[in-house]
Amino acid sequence: MFKNIKLFTVGLLTLFIIAACSSNVSNEEKLVSNDEFMKEFSAGLEKRWEYAEKNEDEEATKDFFLEAIDLELNKIDKFKDLKFEDDKLKEFAIRYINELKNGIDALDSFGADSFYDKWDEHYSKRTSLILEIHETYNIPISEKNKAILEELKATGKDVLAELDKDEELDKFINDIEFEVDQDQSDEYFKYYTAIVENTTSYNLKEFSIDLKLIDSDGVTVETEYAYTSNWNKGDKAKLEFMTSEKFDKIEIIKNYIETD
Repeated sequence: MFKNIKLFTVGLLTLFIIAACSSNVSNEEKLVSNDEFMKEFSAGLEKRWEYAEKNEDEEATKDFFLEAIDLELNKIDKFKDLKFEDDKLKEFAIRYINELKNGIDALDSFGADSFYDKWDEHYSKRTSLILEIHETYNIPISEKNKAILEELKATGKDVLAELDKDEELDKFINDIEFEVDQDQSDEYFKYYTAIVENTTSYNLKEFSIDLKLIDSDGVTVETEYAYTSNWNKGDKAKLEFMTSEKFDKIEIIKNYIETD
């Protein structure tokens, strides 16, 4: 009799173990669907907007910004460690969550002059991410808040356009090469020139670059600059500088560029 009870107990424990394992496997295989995340993402946005509208006449304090960010994080922070059906959406989710936390970091400098630059950078990145997410997955926003979404998307488009422009101009600048102009150089000074065609997508109303002259030890021995204006697409311009210093390479840094 005792033997039968023991066998029954062992069998029952085995069933519990199998059931537990099956439950764990089921939980591990459960993936976050696009609809599940997008519903919570949208809810976080709308709660933030409703909070901002409710307090629009109040002074914007550090606590106000923190509460606004928390309203979003409370909805989506739980997704950062979960598996998604769509890896691309998981990537967007993590990027957006991290950017919200960058906003919290920026608030550490609230009240200082540096805060405004940090917050503008955070706002630009956040709005551009909202645009990218919406264009790929269509954020399900209620009718009453669609105008707010459109405004953020417009800001995001401007941010992405500016990033594209900066990337193109940086590549253009990095391809500029200066050569010694022997006819103008003497034993004391050397003249360096570059004849460059404007191959960018922009008319360059003002174009100014700094030129760090670096020796073989990596030391900047001098910083010169080159400037031109009204440099239209397809036109060529002559950039030049002179120096008495000996150097090994030139590092070109964008100073100020204004486009039409």
